[in-house]
Amino acid sequence: MVLVGEVPERESLTRLANNLGVDLVTPGQSYDPDELAAVYARTTVTVVPSVAGLTVLQSLKHGCPVITHDNEYEQAPEAEAIGRGVTGELYHYGDVADLARKIEKWSAIQSSHPREPEEACRTVLQESWTSSAHASLVRDTSENSLRGARTTTPRGG
Repeated sequence: MVLVGEVPERESLTRLANNLGVDLVTPGQSYDPDELAAVYARTTVTVVPSVAGLTVLQSLKHGCPVITHDNEYEQAPEAEAIGRGVTGELYHYGDVADLARKIEKWSAIQSSHPREPEEACRTVLQESWTSSAHASLVRDTSENSLRGARTTTPRGG
């Protein structure tokens, strides 16, 4: 298991992993594209316990599904990119057993047919979460707005 990032619980998680016999690697924070690519190349599923933001987009970019909780009030907007059963899963907020079930489910999916989720992750990212996708949305919205303004007849006219 790899725990990327800085978290206050790092020491306690390392002790817990040791006590449970889980091989845990904690490289710390990384923003280097090559390092992140190497991490995602070995990742079956990305788990973000809370406030899923940029990590969601980075994971999808690398074709890796994401699991996070379902409390939308404690999430970043990027969590909306997680399509249940397509690009990842949402577990019930605070329910560790449900999180474990979702991890098992996605581990099984990834071991049986990993190409489908990988393609879905990259497609969702390209269609909705890139600068070109946002530019297209702004352009289309602006054009529709301008068309509507031209076809509207002024009052009294």
